[in-house]
Amino acid sequence: MEMMYYPLGRSSYEDSLKVIEADIQHANAFDIWHTFFSEFASHIQKLVQLSVLTRTCSGIQKLM
Repeated sequence: MEMMYYPLGRSSYEDSLKVIEADIQHANAFDIWHTFFSEFASHIQKLVQLSVLTRTCSGIQKLM
């Protein structure tokens, strides 16, 4: 996604709309990736907890 920058000062109404639209698209893309990685991290955390729990339970069974 290419960022568009315009110098401050005189700009047309259409240029302003383009800048706002680009900002909205950037925010939407960020939100999609943030949601994806948050869910991914949550799944990884659950897998790690399950792995630790499994190792702990198998260690306790060996002691019995």
